[in-house]
Amino acid sequence: MKTLKIGISAVLFSIVGISYSQQNVDLESAIAGQGFSFVESSVSNSGNLYAALFSDSKTLLVAKNEVGDIPLAERIEFQNGEGAFRPNGYPNDQYVYYAFFDVSSIIPSEVSIHPKASFQQKRRKPNRNIRLSGFLHGDPLISNSRNSFQTQLVLANTTNYYVDRSSMNTSKYEFRYSNQPSFVFAQEDQIVCFSQGVEKVSVLNLSGDVLASNEIVTMKPLISSSKGKTILFDKSTSKFYMVVESNFSYNFYEVEIKTGKTNYLFKTETVWPNPNWELNNGVLIYEKTLENNKVRISRNLNE
Repeated sequence: MKTLKIGISAVLFSIVGISYSQQNVDLESAIAGQGFSFVESSVSNSGNLYAALFSDSKTLLVAKNEVGDIPLAERIEFQNGEGAFRPNGYPNDQYVYYAFFDVSSIIPSEVSIHPKASFQQKRRKPNRNIRLSGFLHGDPLISNSRNSFQTQLVLANTTNYYVDRSSMNTSKYEFRYSNQPSFVFAQEDQIVCFSQGVEKVSVLNLSGDVLASNEIVTMKPLISSSKGKTILFDKSTSKFYMVVESNFSYNFYEVEIKTGKTNYLFKTETVWPNPNWELNNGVLIYEKTLENNKVRISRNLNE
């Protein structure tokens, strides 16, 4: 697997001066036919660039339609590095160029947690060295990532988190895996990645170089205790929006991907299940139950 510092071929990955044949090719279906399992994927507006994140949240696959009639295999032969293939059904003058990138430095899947021992834990017998950690027992958690930016854990399922409680390890840092999603978006000439829990945004070029990587900052208002975060991408305007769910409202921010800065837009009056957000050309559409009837509501984010 390549690291982010190693660029792929600038000639094959160039998007300047390429004219594709008139025959339509479905890059997304071509990658789906390779049998991989992804947790997040995205295709650009033109359909010529595809990006997908594997379940380990460390490996990113980037694929792009290219022009050329060189003989190639029908399947991806290497699951690291870079290569090319011509899927079944592709025209003879087109192929897919692909590369695998290690994105663990910008989409960390591990966080370091140091639980504070309570009075009852100090009295626990040494052989009781495994127990559930987190909010089940009222233990405050101090979390920080490998990359020195603060990471807020939202424990949707506390049973996924364990801590060694033996007398020898009461002050030891343990690595845990966050169950919060990551987000990956393919644009025409770059890839935008949001870390787990939407704590950090990074921009990569098609050679895997990190053009920008910054913590996402929300100051006005500052929502420090959130139930979850999600990212909405408006393909029509190429703008990114973050939805922060609190106990009382959905809070909307526009995100500047190259700086991590946010612009607060509005909040809803309540929260409700399954809003099913949709966003197109600056218009947000969502579902809500009013007087026992589910209705679709629209709101212009540009106002």
